[in-house]
Amino acid sequence: MSSNNFFEELQKLTASAFNTMAGSAKHVEEGFKHNMEAILRKMDFVKREELDLLREALTQALQKQKELEAQIKILEEKCNALSVSNNIEIEEDNHISS
Repeated sequence: MSSNNFFEELQKLTASAFNTMAGSAKHVEEGFKHNMEAILRKMDFVKREELDLLREALTQALQKQKELEAQIKILEEKCNALSVSNNIEIEEDNHISS
């Protein structure tokens, strides 16, 4: 065997080994990715997009709650004012009747 043939065979063997290792690495990577995805699905994580949608919905709900609380306060003040007004009228009617 000449030295050229030896180096050609060595080059082919090295290339074959490299391709085998690259294929094995890809296979291991795919297996790892598949296993990690399965683990994450079991852990019940949410996607970033879903989290962003929920965050926006919560922000809107909190804003609406503040608006409704302000409206309730205004209505309570009106009710209290009417109650005081009605009590004054009832007292005046009682004094006139007496």
